[in-house]
Amino acid sequence: MNENVIVEELFNEINEHGVLHTLISVFGKGAFFEMNFTQKLCDTEVTSLNISVRAQNGLMRAGCKTVGQLINMINEGSLIKVRQLGVKSVAELRSFVVELGYQQMSDKRKKEFLRNIVRANAVKRGDE
Repeated sequence: MNENVIVEELFNEINEHGVLHTLISVFGKGAFFEMNFTQKLCDTEVTSLNISVRAQNGLMRAGCKTVGQLINMINEGSLIKVRQLGVKSVAELRSFVVELGYQQMSDKRKKEFLRNIVRANAVKRGDE
């Protein structure tokens, strides 16, 4: 299938079902992707996010005050170690951060992001 067609289908699917849900359903749980975040987003305080009270309390307990600190905790794998943050809360936070990062992109940047995911995961699976 043509890469541009795949990117368009992913773009439309994400608009309907969300980023992580779509990527996992297409590429599996081992999907590889990198996402860049703006400094403004990284400086956003977690208290201003629309996340569950349990997740917000867990982040405060861990001393995580900004989205940038949250991203670092996700990347380091230390989020699951936070007391009273279970698997469900960690999954909620991961999904939320990816959605935030995706939403900050222009449509052109979103499609380039998706193109990079298609290429990276094709190489990973040996499809290229």
